[in-house]
Amino acid sequence: MKAILTNFGTTGDIQPFLALALEMKRHGHNPLLAFASHFRDQVGVLGLDFISIGPDLLEAQNEINSAIMNLPKSSEEMRALFSPLVAALPQMYNELSSACATADVIISGPAQPAGRMVHEVMGIPFVSVQLSHFGGIGSPSLREASAGLINPFREKLGLRALANPLTIDANSPQLALYAVSRHVFPAPVDWPSHH
Repeated sequence: MKAILTNFGTTGDIQPFLALALEMKRHGHNPLLAFASHFRDQVGVLGLDFISIGPDLLEAQNEINSAIMNLPKSSEEMRALFSPLVAALPQMYNELSSACATADVIISGPAQPAGRMVHEVMGIPFVSVQLSHFGGIGSPSLREASAGLINPFREKLGLRALANPLTIDANSPQLALYAVSRHVFPAPVDWPSHH
């Protein structure tokens, strides 16, 4: 099985995908990691296949992570933080679509909104991976800012708008994995069966 694994972010957003890819390879699958170019060497050292997706936004990624820790209050602050990601979204979508042309599945983190879009446009099976137990609805400012920035591009692709495109709406309608111990975060009783 050829699997495209993708996410946007810093090292902590990427490392779980490296572990998953190594395990998939050990079981005879063919994982291709689709990240920003600055992860090429980290992936290559592990003997995994790599393709660069989007521009190198390491500085913007670090700013987003720092600001998220301080929980910006307004959607305007959030909008300013995420604007580099949104400006790169068409390029990431196009490059990810090309990479998925011969793939059997796409596995994407919530910070890579192009992952769900590729699934919706191409019909490729989709697995989402939430890396934190709070991968739920997000703050009101995050929901408002991300929806306002990401939905215009979704609509250009003929896709419906999402209320929470970087949090709960980043989940796959087919299989949504939460990479957190059930001892730390017991599965909520109201979760859908595909979570």
